[in-house]
Amino acid sequence: MPNETYTFVVVGLGHISDNWLPSFQDQSKMFGDERRVDIIAFVDPDKSTWSKPEKYGFGDRPCYQRLEDVWKDDEADATLILTPPQYHLRYIWESVYECTNILTEKPFVTNNNQLKQVRGLFDLIKEQELLCVVNQQYRWAERITAIRKAIDDGEIGDLGFVVSYFNEPDYHFNRWWRQLHEDISAFNWFVHHYDTMRYILHNRKPVEVYGKLIRLPYSKIVGESTAFLNVTFEDDIEWVYTGSQEGRGYKTPGQSMFTIHGSKGMIENPRDGPPILHDINGEEHILGPDLGDAHAPYPDYWHVTLKKFVESLDAGEPVDEDLTTFEDNQWTIVIPLCARESSRFGHKINVESFLESL
Repeated sequence: MPNETYTFVVVGLGHISDNWLPSFQDQSKMFGDERRVDIIAFVDPDKSTWSKPEKYGFGDRPCYQRLEDVWKDDEADATLILTPPQYHLRYIWESVYECTNILTEKPFVTNNNQLKQVRGLFDLIKEQELLCVVNQQYRWAERITAIRKAIDDGEIGDLGFVVSYFNEPDYHFNRWWRQLHEDISAFNWFVHHYDTMRYILHNRKPVEVYGKLIRLPYSKIVGESTAFLNVTFEDDIEWVYTGSQEGRGYKTPGQSMFTIHGSKGMIENPRDGPPILHDINGEEHILGPDLGDAHAPYPDYWHVTLKKFVESLDAGEPVDEDLTTFEDNQWTIVIPLCARESSRFGHKINVESFLESL
């Protein structure tokens, strides 16, 4: 008996849809000869985008300006939300109240009030047995999974602290939503690093966040584009993070440079080349000969998230503890939110107290 084919409504036909639609067009990397996902409709208020589905073989699917109009004509198993981040919550609400599963681009919220509203939906999501997932595809990059495996295998012993550095010159200089959205550096780019670090640390939750956010006077970016963070995770693991999109010259990998220090050695994610394990005897061990381009800005792993999402729909629950459900991803998004609070009020933020205050 063939497996079920799940139907999706795709909301948002901007540039990020060009990374998702190929996985619906050619599903062989995910499901071999089977077609497990299909698109029944597209939603975008900008009619000039409505020609894009034809490029990927979906030219006969209807396009709408409003999601609510789709529900009047049809129903779907899931909503794929690809709009600019400030609009994600709007479509999350509409989908939950239509009892529809959700796969959304990151970040699923961008401010304290939105997080409060999403947390208010958690009980309803459980009651309706919905699968609600945030795409954090940096988790699936070969170099990141290799580092995680080395840590899980005890190669560097008990974890102690992490030091990260990210610098990307000349970014967001076009006049589009990314540049115009407040705090876009923190919620579009730095959030990749926050989530990747949580994944590497086996999804540990942040406990305290101290942050300083800076916007240079000449910046072309709306909001603070440089972050200095100190994050304490569970088990007293400390993380020092410096990230900026205002630098010049020296460009770090999209996944940032970092060193992870343990009781038996350390792991380095360098600017160039594969990650390196340095043991306590001073010897170096390469973590795999070919682990992807360290400078690749967008790891091509949208299809991995989509496959895990489908497998979880089959199982009726997340099949992978690393699949970032809404409840899990709140522990990623609280890092930039608490950093903003810390920077504005000048003191360390306790994460549990922050969540209780929402």
